[in-house]
Amino acid sequence: MKSRTTPYAPSQHSASVRPEVSALLRTSLEQERCYLRGVAYRITGSVADAEDVVQESFARALAHPPKQQQEPMRPWLLRVTCHLAIDLLRKRKRRVYVGPWLPSPISEGEIEPESQSARYAARESLTFAFLLAMEALTPKQRAVLVLRDVLDLDVRETANALHLRESNVKVLHLRARQRLAGYDAQRVDTSRSARERVQQTLHQFLIAVASGNVEQVAALLADDVVLLNDGGGKYLAARKPVQGARLVSKFFINITRGTDPAQVSIETPELCGLPALYVRNAVTMPNTAPASVLGISLNPAGQIVAIYQVLIDSKLIGVKR
Repeated sequence: MKSRTTPYAPSQHSASVRPEVSALLRTSLEQERCYLRGVAYRITGSVADAEDVVQESFARALAHPPKQQQEPMRPWLLRVTCHLAIDLLRKRKRRVYVGPWLPSPISEGEIEPESQSARYAARESLTFAFLLAMEALTPKQRAVLVLRDVLDLDVRETANALHLRESNVKVLHLRARQRLAGYDAQRVDTSRSARERVQQTLHQFLIAVASGNVEQVAALLADDVVLLNDGGGKYLAARKPVQGARLVSKFFINITRGTDPAQVSIETPELCGLPALYVRNAVTMPNTAPASVLGISLNPAGQIVAIYQVLIDSKLIGVKR
């Protein structure tokens, strides 16, 4: 695995990096890191994959720099990043995954859209609900939607980034929007006031679970609430979605029963665009996750309609500690 903490970690292309590659090129690459990371994350849904994609894009740029280095690097880097991200997404979708799959929580890397007319704001496009809705798209549809509706690129720019005909981009974009119709009917609100409501509800949820009272927990949940537990087959987790206010309430009461509060630390960082719970256990049982992230979605009435819990540690590298 490549390093994800250094500004540039060598890859298999490093041996071919020419000595005359200028420091200016490296500086140009670093200026694009956050932007490219955000693109790759939205296409793959994985922080680890996004980091690897950016590292590989930089390695290719250093080994074989674009001929016209005086021109902006972003279009060239975006083209490489998109193709690498699409390839990784295809590979991930071919693998068998144990239990529900959830995106890796991420605490940074938002893209500021180049135009305020973007269909989806940068923060919204990081949310669990949006990224899960994107799972219904093919890899190319997903890339087109990110470029067109998050970055607000036009058809020509998108076609150039993906090496597609403009007519193909239009078809892929139309089909992607059709598949997101269900999400568009109940989009996630990520405004400041909405984030404050989520923060307050998470606090109430913690108090209710700590009380051990099923009814108190259920009062915060919509009748059709769904819990998605991602343990990746490594940790104990519900391997199927848990649905219904009473079942979800019982689930959380049962898994927290007997827990010593003194051994648990809880933070409420903003992850995937909204406040979330980052829980760490000082003492764990075999097959039990030492840390987890819990996010929620609310309906217009303020009830929790979805709970997303990521337990697998390989997905928590994007959480600031």
